[in-house]
Amino acid sequence: MGYEEALQLIEEARETGAKELYLSMEGLTELPPELFQLEQLTRLDISDNQLTSPPIELAVQGIDAIRKYFAHNGS
Repeated sequence: MGYEEALQLIEEARETGAKELYLSMEGLTELPPELFQLEQLTRLDISDNQLTSPPIELAVQGIDAIRKYFAHNGS
């Protein structure tokens, strides 16, 4: 999986109102900013990716920290 596939999963989560999204071990280096638009999302698994955006130190803090990151970075 890559970035485009992650976008598809995010869109499916948006359409279905999913509360959980699993993107672990998918080779992602950045999270799509569309993630922060999933207001219903309460669990996000992004383990075992090589994230640079948002920084992994922030991303492991959870979906609320990721939302704040994208909100403050103009995405």
